Amino acid sequence: MIKRLEKGKIYPIDRIALASENYFQAPNLEQLRELTLRETASQIDFKRREQHEEGAGTPPDQVVVCLSASGPNNANLLRYGSRLAGRLNRRWYAVHVQTPKEAPLKIDAGKQRVLADALTLANQLGAMVFTLKGTDVVDTILRFAHDYRVGHIVIGRPNPRTFGDRILRRPSHVERLIEKGQGRRIVILDERLPESPIDPNRPEINKLGTETGKALSKKFQKSTLLIWQQPLTKEQAIRGLHKAMQCAYPQSVDASSLQLALNREAEMSTFLNEAIAVPHAVVPGLDTICWAIGIPKQGISDTDTGAHIHAVLFVLYPPEQSAEYLTYLAKAAALFRDRRNLEQLSSVQSPEEFLIWLKQSDLSGGAK
Repeated sequence: MIKRLEKGKIYPIDRIALASENYFQAPNLEQLRELTLRETASQIDFKRREQHEEGAGTPPDQVVVCLSASGPNNANLLRYGSRLAGRLNRRWYAVHVQTPKEAPLKIDAGKQRVLADALTLANQLGAMVFTLKGTDVVDTILRFAHDYRVGHIVIGRPNPRTFGDRILRRPSHVERLIEKGQGRRIVILDERLPESPIDPNRPEINKLGTETGKALSKKFQKSTLLIWQQPLTKEQAIRGLHKAMQCAYPQSVDASSLQLALNREAEMSTFLNEAIAVPHAVVPGLDTICWAIGIPKQGISDTDTGAHIHAVLFVLYPPEQSAEYLTYLAKAAALFRDRRNLEQLSSVQSPEEFLIWLKQSDLSGGAK
């Protein structure tokens, strides 16, 4: 890429020096290469699996998260399960096994509230929620895993063993799952760890790669969320998003940045992916990363591939914040690559509903 740049095959001669000093540096290109390899591998795996119907010959790879009424932080388990299912492009389930000791009349109000909150969050994150009754937690989970073709079981770290368990050498639920799992992957998380705090002093735009969609939605400006009900061209989409961005960032975004974005798009189109297009431009002197999102319900009419574009993310960023932009790009691509998110997005009809969709979508990517 650097050699092509130096030969003038990417930018005009008068822009090569500036590009070399800013965006086209080895660390940035290495990150882009890693993103490309991950995306390519994900798309190949997804299309391969789409060609085969689920049946006896297909290895199980759905995801289940095991919830507990005594779990100190079920939210961490659920967010991890949501991200794992998103990367695998598979369905996922949240399961609580109700033993006789946890019958509604025997469990205290505090544990009931913990369990109810966990099941509510599981629904918001897109899981199918099940409450199963059984005398043996492990056997009940494994029967569910067999019936629903589960290949990944996410469970919290077991509590410290009691003196009696140690004397009698009674194995924990986790140990029994590993022993009887029959080739399934058992993911053990220490959900007792507190979630990473969010620094309120950092600008929310630069926190996009580390905060959840729920936290982001509280600060997002509705003026930068557009819903297009009619077909439109790439240029119309970019102009509409730029206009919305000017209203949201009047002190930062001026008219000159629109031409930079249009020139960048003319050099190499970003309207190629099956789900998302990311027109963007480097704007010297810009004081922060600015962005807007548009949902073209009827698609983009002049795309080269003919593939449906589900979302157009328009980004302007200063040269010195290219690393933050790459982080943003990775998180956004993961969000719109998730089939469950796209299915929910298809029903969004207004900026208000768009905010709700963002609130229910997990953008934490491992920070929580």
